[in-house]
Amino acid sequence: MFHSSITIDAPPEAVFDELSHVERHPAWASPKADMTMEQVAGDGPGPGAEYRSTGIFTKSRVSADRP
Repeated sequence: MFHSSITIDAPPEAVFDELSHVERHPAWASPKADMTMEQVAGDGPGPGAEYRSTGIFTKSRVSADRP
């Protein structure tokens, strides 16, 4: 089983705020993933928010929709 961890020198609230904005994921994803993300429903993070992403995963271009 693979395990990885990181230490983030920031308050938990700031980390949660950044991670809750799913549309920002490409900014901190691996550059090799060539990821794009767009919000397709809802207004900002929260109930009703839905997203569509595309990127490279295991050498194949993939896409996903995620409420």
